[in-house]
Amino acid sequence: MNIEPTTSVITGKTIEEFADTIILSLNKAEKYLKTAMSGYINAGQKLRIAKEELGHGEWIPLLERVGISRMTANRYIRLAEDIRILNMAKRNMMLHLTQSELLKMTKLEDIPFYEVAESEDPSEKLRELTAIEPLPPTPLAEVKKELQHTKQSLKKAEKKIVKLEEEIIRLKGNH
Repeated sequence: MNIEPTTSVITGKTIEEFADTIILSLNKAEKYLKTAMSGYINAGQKLRIAKEELGHGEWIPLLERVGISRMTANRYIRLAEDIRILNMAKRNMMLHLTQSELLKMTKLEDIPFYEVAESEDPSEKLRELTAIEPLPPTPLAEVKKELQHTKQSLKKAEKKIVKLEEEIIRLKGNH
């Protein structure tokens, strides 16, 4: 039984053809770190088109052929769909940021986004804006801490009681 490869009804491309062009974009991105941003965006655009054009059930086989997970594909697509990232790429700004940093940028509101984009050291500014501060203790954590403190106080009180009982016995013995 010879099975025909699934093709896009719009462009006539097969999964293999989509995969080959996406792999080429990803390889280019990895090879040229300075232009990685445009490579990731280009791959994201091609992935989005492939996702829209391929038939039901063909998305996962495409990703398997490309060698990326659904999550990674969606990250590339998110980069390609963020107009602010696209504008920065056109202006050759932030090209040295890593894929991870670019993805963090897509989650920023406009004002912090442009603060990062226009700073002298975008990587450092992004770290500064996205640093996770320690969460305040939860009420449960406070209760546990208080319980621990109470247990320690109880142990001290029990030791005092034992000493007082011994002292009472000693004093009774002297009378």
